[in-house]
Amino acid sequence: MDWLGIPFPLNGNDVFYHGDFVLKQMPKIVVESDSGWIIFASLVSALLAGGLPAIMAWKAIRSTAESLQKQMAHQEQMTKLALKTEIESKDQTDYIEELVNVAAECVAAAEAVKFIMQDATKSFGRNDSQERQNHLLDLQKEKRHIFSIASWKMLLHLEKRGIDYSLLKNGMNSVYKVLNDFEPTDIEIDHDTFNSGLNTVRDAMKEIIAGEFRKLQELTNYKGI
Repeated sequence: MDWLGIPFPLNGNDVFYHGDFVLKQMPKIVVESDSGWIIFASLVSALLAGGLPAIMAWKAIRSTAESLQKQMAHQEQMTKLALKTEIESKDQTDYIEELVNVAAECVAAAEAVKFIMQDATKSFGRNDSQERQNHLLDLQKEKRHIFSIASWKMLLHLEKRGIDYSLLKNGMNSVYKVLNDFEPTDIEIDHDTFNSGLNTVRDAMKEIIAGEFRKLQELTNYKGI
């Protein structure tokens, strides 16, 4: 029996009856989905979920690799430059030492020749024995030969340019003039010309060696390493 409404009472069984009636009268909404679209959307979601992190990770790895390559290339360049500088510095140091040695040999040989020539002139002036005079002349030739080798060795070590080299040549010419003009029968050798020429040689070599030492300092003080 249907409920007559307010104010009539409602029995318990009537509740279920009317509830079932109401549910049956409600419209049903049915959503139909295309299975292909669902698969496509799932794939896109999967790609977005897994692909983006992978892409970001790949870019990070690539950036790190490129940065590492640049660092390694820079380090390699610095290592080569340091090695090149070290070799050049060693060569320059050896060159300076060689210049000092040949200059010292040259000056010492020139002084030795001068002293032998002085002894020879004095020996001839005293009219010493022929044996003594011949010994001094032979010794003078020997010392002059040593001086010639030392002077040419020194000149061959130098760059043939610059004011210091020109001064050195002038000094050497003065020394050689005295040697070439030497006669044992002379009262005395030309000390002024000889000493002036030898002093010029010393001063020129000092400046040349100082210039080479400045080059060495520029190499060892290079700031790019």
